[in-house]
Amino acid sequence: MLRQCTRDVFCLREEVHVRVAGCRFLGSEVSRRISASPRALTVACLVQQQIRRQVRLEDAAGAVSMDPSAFSRFFKAKTGVTFGHYVRAIKISHAARMLETSDALVSEAAAHFGFSSAATFIRAFKSVTGLTPSEYRKRRLRYLSGSFDDGAARRPRGGVRASRRG
Repeated sequence: MLRQCTRDVFCLREEVHVRVAGCRFLGSEVSRRISASPRALTVACLVQQQIRRQVRLEDAAGAVSMDPSAFSRFFKAKTGVTFGHYVRAIKISHAARMLETSDALVSEAAAHFGFSSAATFIRAFKSVTGLTPSEYRKRRLRYLSGSFDDGAARRPRGGVRASRRG
């Protein structure tokens, strides 16, 4: 697998760089750091190839012939983020695009990107973006349609409800 992924890195180096750079939840500094390190780039390639599955630290470490704990320290030192955060941000970035561009349900996006349940996906999505997937989709669609407001016209929480009791 390492040989195949290493070959793919040389063939797809620019594509992986573009995909990592396109992850709006990581930032350009992480992308630059990954591109500067052949091992980190190999791992980025592995994550992209296995985006629909659970990507384990042990598998990533094995792909670059490192011990998992040494790999964990290496990845954090090279990229500035933990491996788990990196994988989560990449998956959530892809899921966010899916939610923006399709009518897929949140549970479908969760299953598509290898999350064990919709609840786990929602928790991960909120930890990365600050919004639930449904809130993100609504805000993003409003923004893309040009009807985004800054929240000034929001309805107050616990608004007045019509009572059926007489």
